[in-house]
Amino acid sequence: MELFSSAVIQVAIAALIPFIWWAFTARKETTFVHWIGFQWFKPTPSIWLWIVGALLLLAVPFLLLSSRLGGEATATQAFAGKGAAAIPDIAIFAIIQTGLSEELFFRGFLAKRCIARFGLQTGNSIQATIFGLLHLVMVYAILPDTLIALGVGFATMLGALVMAYVNESLADGSILPSWIIHASGNVLAGLAAAFNLFS
Repeated sequence: MELFSSAVIQVAIAALIPFIWWAFTARKETTFVHWIGFQWFKPTPSIWLWIVGALLLLAVPFLLLSSRLGGEATATQAFAGKGAAAIPDIAIFAIIQTGLSEELFFRGFLAKRCIARFGLQTGNSIQATIFGLLHLVMVYAILPDTLIALGVGFATMLGALVMAYVNESLADGSILPSWIIHASGNVLAGLAAAFNLFS
């Protein structure tokens, strides 16, 4: 219950700045839910192919990096060795706490605002660079290994580029595809930690 409460609070915090921005700039034009891209998308085979492909492409480097980190600097270290008992907490962590909160802020708010201002390529590159740098700094603060921090930063930047591209180019601006990719990747990382796949 504590993890669920924490996850809900994190989602609320992640949505606060976007909500304030929307209230001052777009409240009269559209709903907040639509403005941030929290709507269903047409599930074409092409989108599902991108979702599965992105997940496979991104899961491999993350799982390899997790094995190098030894659990010290990963967000999933709390699940290490807990096995099946950790699955409910992994789901809350992956789907709500990190997946939803980060997608609302980074792809629903930051990417959309940057893309509207600078176009798809430049705007997407800006949000992806910020996302990658934040992860690089977080990892380096916990484990000051330059190569590992650069690896995490590059992998998260690549993931952010792909996820925003799928949302904006293939899913009519819906952030649900990136949420599926992000949450699924975090579930895999949580399960890898819970079942000691890299220890």
